[in-house]
Amino acid sequence: VGYAGMKDARAVARQWMSVEHVDAERALALEIPRIRVLRAVRHPRKLR
Repeated sequence: VGYAGMKDARAVARQWMSVEHVDAERALALEIPRIRVLRAVRHPRKLR
């Protein structure tokens, strides 16, 4: 898993994440407490 973005303990933040071998529909269906998946897309390059 890779990620990009700024972090703050009290902030509401948007975070880009990369996850290998997971299709967009499965990513959108994730149910994790206090986390919402807003958009899931395939991209040809990895995040650094």
